[in-house]
Amino acid sequence: MAKEKSVKIYHLIILDNSASMASVTMQTIEGVNTQWKTIKADADEFKDQEHIFCLVTFGDKIKYDVWKQAANTIEELTNKTYIANGWSTAMCDAIGGGINGLRNEIVEELKNEDTKVFVNIFTDGYENSSKEFDAKDCKELIEEVQQTGQWVVAMVGCEENVFEEAAKMGIHQGNTVKYARGAVGTQVAMQHLSRARHKMSDDVSKGLYSSDTTTSYMADTVVPTATNVDPLNPNNMLITAND
Repeated sequence: MAKEKSVKIYHLIILDNSASMASVTMQTIEGVNTQWKTIKADADEFKDQEHIFCLVTFGDKIKYDVWKQAANTIEELTNKTYIANGWSTAMCDAIGGGINGLRNEIVEELKNEDTKVFVNIFTDGYENSSKEFDAKDCKELIEEVQQTGQWVVAMVGCEENVFEEAAKMGIHQGNTVKYARGAVGTQVAMQHLSRARHKMSDDVSKGLYSSDTTTSYMADTVVPTATNVDPLNPNNMLITAND
């Protein structure tokens, strides 16, 4: 009989698929697949950890593409399963529905402090069409889950006010990243998320995970170069290469 895993780590990706993402479809697909590979690799490396994946996409509609799927059963995203054609951006509904839905379904598992959740929101725009949740609702929900010390919530966006918008939702600055719009920026941001995701798994394995580390996984995994990081704010990814 296989030994039961003592740690469960849920990964919830909340991904923009509005029409503005169409020009970076390939990089978005590759980036999500890179994260899936990271999750699978972590499941293999850390034998006591069970990694479970969820993907929620949002444009004018919210779609629960993958829900609580074991790492070893994840299928890669393709241009048939990720199509950026939403005519608006119901980001708050995706955040509220995704986080609240997952929390409600794993409420018993969350009673075990060894259960962790890594949420990342990836968007190139801003909220403009949600009907069920607004930024205030999201802030209350995100602050509730973050206060448990079991949830990491990160936002990656390319609008100038991404830090302001993240703060409105209660997301820590250390888990907020601004990336350059376009192919290169998208690729770099997705790679950054993979590093942050792996660091969390590694910290859990080494006993280094704490309520303090949950506030800065994105800041702690920046790989700075002379051209891609604002020296005044290392989470501001200033990609200057031509896309």
